Amino acid sequence: MHEQNATEELPSNREMAGTLEPEEKALIDNLRRRANELVTQVGEHEVHKARLLGAISDVEAKVQGTLQGVAKRLKLPDGRRWFVTGEQVFVETDEASGVAAAE
Repeated sequence: MHEQNATEELPSNREMAGTLEPEEKALIDNLRRRANELVTQVGEHEVHKARLLGAISDVEAKVQGTLQGVAKRLKLPDGRRWFVTGEQVFVETDEASGVAAAE
């Protein structure tokens, strides 16, 4: 199905088959308007999604900065593997010697 705007001229190989009933025209117009509203809402959701992703990135950067501060405060050497559980900081050790392992 193809639709032509009323202001456009019809090609010479077409002839009018009839007219829309007022209810049909109103329904088509309403459905088109609703489709446009939905497209707009999708766009708004995409913008919101992008903002949320930016906020996640900001939070992750703050976590990394905080962890770097903890490592500095505890004087953990670069390359040493460590992790946080609850309120405790653990350093990975070499199982045989019990000495903190380097990465």
